[in-house]
Amino acid sequence: MKVDSHRLELWKTRTKDNMALLQGPRQVGLMLAVPAIFVLGLSSRPRAHEEDRPQPGKVMQAVRVNPTPPRIDGVLDDKVWQVAPIATGFTQVEPEEGEPPTEKTTVQVAYDDQAIYFGIMCYDREPDKIVSRLARRDQWVETDQIGVNLDPHHDHQTGYVFKVGPSGWMSDAILFNDGRRDYSWDGVWEAKTSIHDEGWSVEYKIPYHVLRFTAKKEYTWGITAVRRISRKREQTRWVFKTSKEAGWVSKFGHLEG
Repeated sequence: MKVDSHRLELWKTRTKDNMALLQGPRQVGLMLAVPAIFVLGLSSRPRAHEEDRPQPGKVMQAVRVNPTPPRIDGVLDDKVWQVAPIATGFTQVEPEEGEPPTEKTTVQVAYDDQAIYFGIMCYDREPDKIVSRLARRDQWVETDQIGVNLDPHHDHQTGYVFKVGPSGWMSDAILFNDGRRDYSWDGVWEAKTSIHDEGWSVEYKIPYHVLRFTAKKEYTWGITAVRRISRKREQTRWVFKTSKEAGWVSKFGHLEG
């Protein structure tokens, strides 16, 4: 992705105080659906080097918004979603590991000089059975959900997860140590959802100032997405790994554009 480097330097300055939160994370633990998570640069383990890990085989393509960013209302009717490539091909992790999902999920990505945007469609042939419960931010609740996991540094060890449920429930965390997470972190981002005859959809807007990374002319990020269908106890992932495989961020695919 190509982003205006001057604006990124401004965002970097504005968020200097916010990033102090990353210097002393609270105790962290593992959670249900998404493998564990991290804190940027605080791992006691050495970071994985590109040559030390197999290259991910999946690539998600992002498109630059031209000229108007999507309206964040949960309805995927914006012009950018008519042209953005569609990523699909999720695989079950639970209950039938390695099997195709029972419902289709698609992910689209767009960006401009201020933010990165996601348009996600969670198809469901029985939309009246979608589990949509409200809860406080970061509070676990039994609900359908989709989670976007990003590795903006592309260091294969750290990142962020942004989860949303059909009710508008939101949860986010910092990823660190390639499989641990800290839910005490709260980023400033936006997501809206819509339940309809085909299932439910969500639109994200994640400003760059939430994602601290070094300014460059072009970027390759790590990415994966995780969906949970509550009534089926089903979890599917865009990048599949078996339950016996270690690591999480190091297994991400690539986000390019």
